[in-house]
Amino acid sequence: MKLFSNKLYIFFIVIFFSGCAVYGALGLKQKYGPAAPKDRQVSAAASAPQVDYWKQVKPILDNRCVVCHGCYEAPCQLKLTAMEGIDRGASKNKVYAHERLVAAPTSRLFEDHHTTTAWRNNGFFPVLNEREDSVDANLNASLLFNSLQLKQAHPQPKTKILPKAMPVGINRENSCPKIEEYPEFAAEHPNWGMPYALPGLNEKELATLTTWLAEGAQYTRRQPLSTEMLSKVAHWEGFLNGDSKKARLMSRYIYEHLFLGHIYFAEHNNGTFFRLVRSKTPPGQPVDMIATRRPFDDPQVNRVYYRLVEFKETVVLKTHMPYLLDQKRMDRWTSLFLNDTYTVSKLPGYNQSVAGNPFKSFSQLPVDSRYKFMLDEAHFTIKNYIKGPVCRGSVSLNVIRDQFWVFFVDPDSALNQEVSKSMAMLEDQLALPNDDDVYTPLFQWLNYSAKQKQLKNKREKYLLDLFKTKPLDLNVIWDGDGSNQNAALTIMRHHDGASVEKGLLGGEPNTLWLVDYSLLERIHYLLVANYDVYGNLGHHLLSRLHMDFLRMEGENAFLMLLPQAERKELRQFWYRGAEEHAGEYMTNPDFDKQVVPNIDYQTDNPKKELLAQIRIRLQPVIDQSKTLQPIQNAQFKTTLTEIANFKGKHTQYLPDIALVEVKMPPSKGKSSSGKDQIFTMVKNVGYTNIASLFNEQARIVPQENSLVLVNGVTSPYVNAIFEVEYAAIDQFKNQLLGMQSEQDYVKLIDAFGIRRTNPRFWQVSDSIHQALYNQPINDYGLLDYGRLENR
Repeated sequence: MKLFSNKLYIFFIVIFFSGCAVYGALGLKQKYGPAAPKDRQVSAAASAPQVDYWKQVKPILDNRCVVCHGCYEAPCQLKLTAMEGIDRGASKNKVYAHERLVAAPTSRLFEDHHTTTAWRNNGFFPVLNEREDSVDANLNASLLFNSLQLKQAHPQPKTKILPKAMPVGINRENSCPKIEEYPEFAAEHPNWGMPYALPGLNEKELATLTTWLAEGAQYTRRQPLSTEMLSKVAHWEGFLNGDSKKARLMSRYIYEHLFLGHIYFAEHNNGTFFRLVRSKTPPGQPVDMIATRRPFDDPQVNRVYYRLVEFKETVVLKTHMPYLLDQKRMDRWTSLFLNDTYTVSKLPGYNQSVAGNPFKSFSQLPVDSRYKFMLDEAHFTIKNYIKGPVCRGSVSLNVIRDQFWVFFVDPDSALNQEVSKSMAMLEDQLALPNDDDVYTPLFQWLNYSAKQKQLKNKREKYLLDLFKTKPLDLNVIWDGDGSNQNAALTIMRHHDGASVEKGLLGGEPNTLWLVDYSLLERIHYLLVANYDVYGNLGHHLLSRLHMDFLRMEGENAFLMLLPQAERKELRQFWYRGAEEHAGEYMTNPDFDKQVVPNIDYQTDNPKKELLAQIRIRLQPVIDQSKTLQPIQNAQFKTTLTEIANFKGKHTQYLPDIALVEVKMPPSKGKSSSGKDQIFTMVKNVGYTNIASLFNEQARIVPQENSLVLVNGVTSPYVNAIFEVEYAAIDQFKNQLLGMQSEQDYVKLIDAFGIRRTNPRFWQVSDSIHQALYNQPINDYGLLDYGRLENR
């Protein structure tokens, strides 16, 4: 039987409960009985609900709620990316609590627990009604409904700036009331309804959600995977579960590098992605997932099987890392790992000292094969560091500069071959922090500092010996084999977020990295495979401190290609005001004296010359899609170029990340991505040095600030949104470049900004997301509005 017969009755229900639900949740047990988790899945037959969750409800939740409730940092751990997350509910415990002294229990959706009852037993409380099944109970006993109705009863203030009583930002204190606590919460914070600090839902959206909630928040089962998709899964599971030691070690290595990826089989895959997981059961049987804190932790079974499970959540840009599996990939991995040129005599165990050190656990896999595997998709490899669990928090990210380019050592170069030979003798120096270290982080930092100095000194000796007989020239830089666009990357840090793009974006960066296999592997295991977002203060601190060494190693490798005097000058400039130990670690006295690069420098600016020569070497593989190069309209491109060249102290008034949607007229500037153009303005902050995690503000040099204007969306963490008509783009440019104060920036927002309080906010948001979903598979996903400013 249908619950509501017409829209008028739906509207009556909305109005009726908006007046009583918020304040009528007392005595829930007495009125509606005890709470117990419900099975909300129904058949698709006559008993199906009037409102379809998949077609009607989920799109609203995605575009209005998931933009804040989509990841580890979702307020109150309420993940609305899947029905299972809604049913799981919320928690008063925070995931991001770097100050905790003891690691927290993990609470990963679809992984640590698989039933609502299990989540209830582990501290999560419901946001849906779990009491008697009636319209009254389904609404009054629903935290989700109460929060929506609180917004309707107290709409967003019609002011430009939200009052101080509505704090915004990811560091604001979250209030996570249970339904029994909600009347008191609502009385104390009447303006904190949902969506929080954003415009409320429109009448139709609210009516749809209300009807769905009143019916009991039911949903029909997901559409099963197609026969074709199941066949591809079986094909790949067969490949990844070969019985030979060589095949099993290969698959373990692949899993530990792809466990965060969103795997797909074709560019046009209708949004279907998979995760690679460890299972107790072989292909052909239901997956029995092995959920460990880290991907290399002991699985407690005799044999691990690697299985592909459907990714059942809404794709959000901040965690979206697609990885294509096709026949070309299978052939490549077969060539790298399953050839007959080496043997695997014994599979490694899962002891922490072995499993946490890839140079030990995978020592029997050829180094070249491991490196080429990572280089093939270097953008994905680095993106794991950017979009993995370290994506939140300056403690993790203030270890890198705001903008720099990354190049890679050619795997076939003499440099890489020589360094690879030395790895077996340097396993201990290459080791990373483990669980035993996290309770004495400063002592362990001193220990690792000593190891890194040993590693640096031994590396210097190897290099000295190598370049006595081999030239040090541009051939050490990987050219992408002439076709791979992963050879040149740009990393941009924006306070407590970051992004990585293919290509060389922005102006000449302050620092640059040259990365070899050992450095790339250590970054992955330090900040991805071994990084525990639920870990304690010591773990997070030690990870950050250790990354200091890895950053300096990448910087130092790049300096090798410059003349001695320039090396010294840049080291001093990059580490102005840093403690003495940083300068010592960046110094290679013997190498600097004895090795001169075989590069013909002609000017007094060798760094600029070197970058120009690298550009020429990599020109065929430098991705231009995120630059202004593809724009055909010359006048438009000129204006955008002027914006992109904005630098200096007056950029300080800009936010870290601003999206600019340019509304194009029908006949001008069309591109393959759609009618309107979206750009990201990324502010790069200049620092004297980044060698300390403390007092970052005191090290800012506003005169060295710059801007990168990215063609498209590069960061999910939006601080501001601008909407500009094409005819007004010069006005926008002039106001932007003419800023000299905070008041000038406010005027810019007044003229072009889409603030949190703007009545058109959701309309503009939908337009941007529609453009995003027309982008290649690598670039789409919902944005995150948790960092939207209020100014």
